[in-house]
Amino acid sequence: MKKIILILTLLVGGILVLSGFGVATVTNNLAIMDNHPPNKPTITGPTSGIVGEEYDFCFVAEDPENDNVSFYIEWADGTSTGWTVFVPSGYELIELHAWSKMDVYTIRAKAKDIYDKESDWSYLDVPISKNKAYSDTLLLRFLEQFPMLERLLNLL
Repeated sequence: MKKIILILTLLVGGILVLSGFGVATVTNNLAIMDNHPPNKPTITGPTSGIVGEEYDFCFVAEDPENDNVSFYIEWADGTSTGWTVFVPSGYELIELHAWSKMDVYTIRAKAKDIYDKESDWSYLDVPISKNKAYSDTLLLRFLEQFPMLERLLNLL
């Protein structure tokens, strides 16, 4: 039994469909590819937000064999993306999301390669609050005179 390094490129009609490399075990003239799961995804994006605002989040994972990867993203509000489209290993996938209630949401994501090997979960906490921006200066002056009223309005 010996190990060899394979480089695999599949062209269909001149278009690159699959590209990757890996270590294979050869026994009785049969090559078996070793496959490993992608690394845990990196999640980047805003670390706080406002109810109803849509935000971009970036997901990146690298696969040891350079296989394409897909992401499963849970937004902690009862929704998820399901498995996304496959992207090349190391490429960014951008997903948009908005929350409808104030809370601290923990986004979690995992990656899988084209052979269904899954990574561990990654996490990002995002506190979401209400928008309390007051644009009317008269209203601001009034509220400054009655701070208790402002506190009551903040509870709404």
